[in-house]
Amino acid sequence: MRHRNRLAKLARPADQRKAIIRSLLTKLFLHDEIVTTKQRARVVRSEADKIITLAKRGDLAAIRLVSGRIYRETTGNTIEDTRRSDGKSRQIPETVLRRIFRTVAERAKARTSGYTRILPMAPRRGDNAPMALLQLVDAFDLPASKPGVIKTAPIASKAKATEAPEEKKTSAKKPAKAKEAVKTEQPEAEATEKKPAKKSTKKAETSEADAETDAKAEAKSDAAEA
Repeated sequence: MRHRNRLAKLARPADQRKAIIRSLLTKLFLHDEIVTTKQRARVVRSEADKIITLAKRGDLAAIRLVSGRIYRETTGNTIEDTRRSDGKSRQIPETVLRRIFRTVAERAKARTSGYTRILPMAPRRGDNAPMALLQLVDAFDLPASKPGVIKTAPIASKAKATEAPEEKKTSAKKPAKAKEAVKTEQPEAEATEKKPAKKSTKKAETSEADAETDAKAEAKSDAAEA
């Protein structure tokens, strides 16, 4: 019995459905992302996860299974081949199959599942079909961190952030004290400047008194002579 073996037919016969899935898988591993309908993206996502799991195995049986699920296309890049019997290397074109086992599988080593993701997009113009963006997660995200590793850097940065305002407050208070000191010094300076002025007025008064006494003495002497 075929219970729980239902397939998404995608409104296509079996041969056309397999060709569509195979073509979408090839383009996904070639460009790391594709835009398609949401229903097709769900089908391709499950197949892509299985292919990446096989690529992480890396044995001959896995290579043969993956080669039967994608088309033979080149990426436009060249890689160095060192498998020649004479020991010399040569440049050969990189195919999608080689890219899966050399690049995609290496990026997915830190994950056990969830190699792809589906992002919703605006409906397609014309028939209003729901569209989605299917991506390889490790091609656009940083490598996943290992479980059990605790990072203490953010805590230290927070402690520095809390200490910084206190320093600012203390540094802000110092200029206020300096201003107060300047204010207290200014009246003293003014008082010292005013004191010499009083002395000068006293000297002027004494000089005037001496002049008056001299004038009186001269007048007395003149009167005596007369």
